[in-house]
Amino acid sequence: MLIKATTELMKNQKHAALFSPQSKPVAIQDTDGRAIFFSISEDGILYLTREVSGSFTGWTDKQDLTTHLSSNHHNAPVTAKAVGVSQNSKTLTFDIALVLTAEGSDYVYVSLDHAADAWDLGVEWRLQAFDADGLGSTKKVQISNLYIMDIPLKQEDSSHNIFVDVLQDPDHGQHLDRYYIRPSTAPHWKLQVLGVDLQANSVTSCLGKVEKEPVPGIYTYGSFHNDKAELMFAPQYDAFDPTNKPPIRLFQLPQQSSAIASSIGPGGLTTLFVAAFSGLWVYTTNNQKNNAAPKLVVPSSINVLDNIFAGVTQMAASIVGDQTVVWCVNAQKSLFYVSCLQGSEGDRTAWSVPVPQVSKVDNFGFYINKNLSNNVLFANSSQGLVRLTQDPSTSLWKEHRILLPAPDIGTLHEMETFTSHIEVFNDDGAPAISTTLLVRANSLTSVYIDGTQYSLDPQVPVKAVTGSDGTLTVVQQTTSLAAVCFEVKTLDGASSLLVDPSGKAMQRLSAAGSGQDLRAVQITDEKGNTKPLIPSDVPHENSDAAASAVQRLIDIRKELPPDGTTQGNPISGDPGMLESFVVDYSAEIHVYSELEAPPEKFGPGRQRSKEAAHLPRFTEGGLDYIKTKLGDLLQWVSDAWQSVTSFAVNKVNGFWHMVVEIAGEVWGAVLNCVAAVSDVVEFVFNKIKVAFEDMISWLGAVLGWNDIVRTHKVIKNIVKQHAAMLVNSFDSMEKSISSAFEEAENQISAWAGLTDPQTTVGEANVRGDGIPDSNNPQSHWAVYHTKNGFEGANIDATVPSEVGDDVKLIVDGLEKILGEEKDNLKEALLRVKNEVASQFTSLSAIQIMKRLAGIVGVLIAEAAETAIVGILDIAKLLVQAAVSLLDSPIDIPIISPLYKRFVGEDLSILDLMCLIGAIPATIIYKAMTGNAPFADDTETNALINSTSFTDIISILRGAADSKPVPATSNGHLEKKQLNPVRAFASIPLDGKVLATLNIASSFNTLIYAFANLEKFGATTPSKNLNMVTVTSYYVHIIPHISSYLGASTIWTQFDQTWTVLAASNALVSNLTGLSENPMWIENISPFLDSLLHVVWIAPTVGIFVDVAASPKNSDIEVFVSRVVSDLAGTCTFLTSVEYFPEVAPFAAPIICGANVASGAVDLLTGVAYIGSN
Repeated sequence: MLIKATTELMKNQKHAALFSPQSKPVAIQDTDGRAIFFSISEDGILYLTREVSGSFTGWTDKQDLTTHLSSNHHNAPVTAKAVGVSQNSKTLTFDIALVLTAEGSDYVYVSLDHAADAWDLGVEWRLQAFDADGLGSTKKVQISNLYIMDIPLKQEDSSHNIFVDVLQDPDHGQHLDRYYIRPSTAPHWKLQVLGVDLQANSVTSCLGKVEKEPVPGIYTYGSFHNDKAELMFAPQYDAFDPTNKPPIRLFQLPQQSSAIASSIGPGGLTTLFVAAFSGLWVYTTNNQKNNAAPKLVVPSSINVLDNIFAGVTQMAASIVGDQTVVWCVNAQKSLFYVSCLQGSEGDRTAWSVPVPQVSKVDNFGFYINKNLSNNVLFANSSQGLVRLTQDPSTSLWKEHRILLPAPDIGTLHEMETFTSHIEVFNDDGAPAISTTLLVRANSLTSVYIDGTQYSLDPQVPVKAVTGSDGTLTVVQQTTSLAAVCFEVKTLDGASSLLVDPSGKAMQRLSAAGSGQDLRAVQITDEKGNTKPLIPSDVPHENSDAAASAVQRLIDIRKELPPDGTTQGNPISGDPGMLESFVVDYSAEIHVYSELEAPPEKFGPGRQRSKEAAHLPRFTEGGLDYIKTKLGDLLQWVSDAWQSVTSFAVNKVNGFWHMVVEIAGEVWGAVLNCVAAVSDVVEFVFNKIKVAFEDMISWLGAVLGWNDIVRTHKVIKNIVKQHAAMLVNSFDSMEKSISSAFEEAENQISAWAGLTDPQTTVGEANVRGDGIPDSNNPQSHWAVYHTKNGFEGANIDATVPSEVGDDVKLIVDGLEKILGEEKDNLKEALLRVKNEVASQFTSLSAIQIMKRLAGIVGVLIAEAAETAIVGILDIAKLLVQAAVSLLDSPIDIPIISPLYKRFVGEDLSILDLMCLIGAIPATIIYKAMTGNAPFADDTETNALINSTSFTDIISILRGAADSKPVPATSNGHLEKKQLNPVRAFASIPLDGKVLATLNIASSFNTLIYAFANLEKFGATTPSKNLNMVTVTSYYVHIIPHISSYLGASTIWTQFDQTWTVLAASNALVSNLTGLSENPMWIENISPFLDSLLHVVWIAPTVGIFVDVAASPKNSDIEVFVSRVVSDLAGTCTFLTSVEYFPEVAPFAAPIICGANVASGAVDLLTGVAYIGSN
């Protein structure tokens, strides 16, 4: 097998709603490390959302967990006020506690020991009614704080530590009573008598369990004796005498403390952390006696980061596996973290360096993936809710938005993506339809494969099946130039392909070798507006420096593992390559080589701040910097790029190091993977005011809607006017049908003399490598979204469910013919299947034609002619109503709202199919000529506004009469050297139209093949499926209008008649009451389709024979395409389960493959009209 891929950095869309919870994110994990997410909405509903790989968006829809609880409160309205969740790090079971407000009082509900993967029954709540001794259950309760912690025991079970703070008198002050709740013991609520005054706005608490204390309890920080801040731990009760007050432990507190957090370790004891102006302090599990003093483990770096720990307002800690992690939000709303190996919490040298990761954060939640020991972070910021996942191998952060199922068709989410179009071919050149492939990434990432979300990782590959055209589409969300590489391979491992999604963008970038190149770049948006890439106020020296730095980074990228993994071994030196460079932003931007770079800039001779002296450092090869994780450093500078005063990249001992200077201190990490280099490139462009969105316009692809819409309108009007002509052409056609059969019978014997050019269909099928942008994901954008969205679309059309008695009589006559001819038909078509269709990719078009001629002569008979006339008779009665449905409005996800945005009109089903063709036609034409096929001029407007098919042909004939004599071919179907850019003015209007129609046909064939494969597996094809089938087929055959443009012959007239008949058969079979007639759909219509295409071969060959002496390239391609298309149509009757029960299941994929192959040659035909004709 052959696997090919083309990736584009582009805007893409998902039929989904962006999840934007208003409350603090509460996230835990299932046994596979996927997120389980709890949030409270603005209207007071607690929702559950789960990450589910293999689903449409990757997340379940929001599940309402609380509204039904109204039935427990006299059906009064209920509001979720607070939720707490705690997960057992050993078993991953979890406990939930909920504060619910109803009828003026707060209530506590719990759900305990819930399995992380058990969701069939949802969440079972247990009401913990307020029943404290002597107070009764009628007391109105107003809860201020809720705390819950699962305490793992030595056995598999656990204990539940639940505390609630209740306002003593809500109308008079903020004094609190503190209760602990025992779910399994009555009374459930027990007052914790502390002897201190707790105020709602002056204390912060977290739960824990300390050494030599049998009972779990609660840490409290704040002012509860006087105005002085204090820190204490109190168990639920005195384990030795519950009638006594619980024994309180007071701890020494660092000055200017602001927040506390605790986390329970594998031994069932908690470590307590305190954030203070001086840094992060820790009370380890063996240092929590009364009057215990904490240890400063991560001092603040005042001069470096403006004291990152000062004013911490939110703090959370977790210990899972071998990792201990503490996250904080400080007074500047910067979110940052520090980590160490579990068990080393008291070791100052074990902790990582704190650097900001997300700015302007309102609240956050996180967990440590138990399987991979990596951070999974959820942050509500000014940009909404984002999910950040840190790769355990590269340490790079990957940002994603949480997308939920869309509430309606019009909802969509736009995102920047690396979209990869992957093609798979069998050894004979045929598309590998319904072939299972393995997709694996070398880093963690989330992707959409043909619209379904999957989580990729290095360990377990995802199985994906190619579609009806032998392709996959892989969409990877991105917020930067960095992408995760992935591998696609066959099940047997014999064929594989490594896909580097950012590789194409990097290649384009490498072409801009100088600042002058960058300044010359013009970028264009979707509406056709242009502007320079580099703003005019950026000094030339700065863009020169940026270009120089980027080219050096691209060279470094080439030295790193191409599969995206981290560098394992030292890189051998390249004598021709620089070993270091420095970019200085302190004044004018300047790039120094290693010979020019001032050694004091990043070396050991520089002056270091005292506050940073404790931090881990790298001091080799002339470098001296604070060591950080590469992903943390890049995440920081992506947000704080304006604060970077210089940066350098140096090779030391065979490894590249990136160092940056911020606020007078130097930070660095090993630059060891290609994705990281892409991030550094983006940072360089940020420094010269080039935003990521502008880089997409330059390095990626943007749909040019103005040009596409003109192409679309030309295609649509040609189809509409042809359909209108079709309705009025039946009366004169019966004689044409009789003449056509007579001519076909007379000419079959003459076909044997045609010269065979030897090139097989399979070879032609993979011959499109040189066609610019034909495999570009943007060219396939509408195909991709149509496949994913058509079943959920709404088409505003009423297809009649009945037909009249006159139609029924004709159908009965056709059924009789079918019965009489079935033996001949079966014999002939089985031979077609065995001798031609099953091996068509290894045959040339001439060989296919000759074999068909030797087999199907039996079908060119009087009965076949009568059957074809039957199509005509039915069409006279039904086609006009069917044609009126072609332009029915369709509301399809993504495409309809975007069409409305850019075109200003509602989308119809015909618009959709024309758009599917117009997008690639415009993109490919522009790639080859530098211009769109149709300018906004009088000529184009004449085509768009013509009111009859005759007028359109007159316009095109006028253009054809004035065109120059084209070059001719030698008659062989060899691979041609395509003219990459042909002068726009040299292509006549009829050439532009035929080029456009053939490319449109090629891409509509993909939809037609897809729809037919879907229909074969459907008991009763849906209206949507029928509408997609007939409209895509109509656009597929519309290039046959070429028969109107040259000299009129018996063969061109034959082709015109058969085009009308084929369109009519498709229309009556899909858009009339016959679409609900089983005999028609399953037997008669396929039978007629086979007959039509058997006979249609005659004009295909006849037209080619007329030019065979000196054919143009386009003549050859047209011939090959139509022979293969006719072969596919001839085989249609083989899908009849009644007549071919053993063959039918295998016939549909063969027909699908032949149609796709025909479409591939249509593409070559279109290019022939553009390139050399």
